[in-house]
Amino acid sequence: MTGTLAPTAKQKSLRRLGTAVLTGALALTGLTAAQVATAAPSEARVCAGKLDRSAGYAYAKNMCGWARAEVGRVIGGKQRIVRADVRNKAVSVRWTQGARSYERAMIW
Repeated sequence: MTGTLAPTAKQKSLRRLGTAVLTGALALTGLTAAQVATAAPSEARVCAGKLDRSAGYAYAKNMCGWARAEVGRVIGGKQRIVRADVRNKAVSVRWTQGARSYERAMIW
């Protein structure tokens, strides 16, 4: 005669505990994922930075990495460049002498 053994009280309580732990872990993971999902766009807005260029002027701002502003001018037939790199700040350079060559602003 074959029969099924009924789970003991200890087995039942361990099963309930396992279910509670799994449910808690899933809830915590879901909460963490939700926090990361909401934090990422807000960080992206802060870290997106700002770039601006005009004749003889360049400005770059990056609060989460490097920023570079660079201006090129032609003076006496030779190209001259003024450049500045900073981390977690804003930087600007300006140069009005000579003929305009280029203005560049970068963040990374």
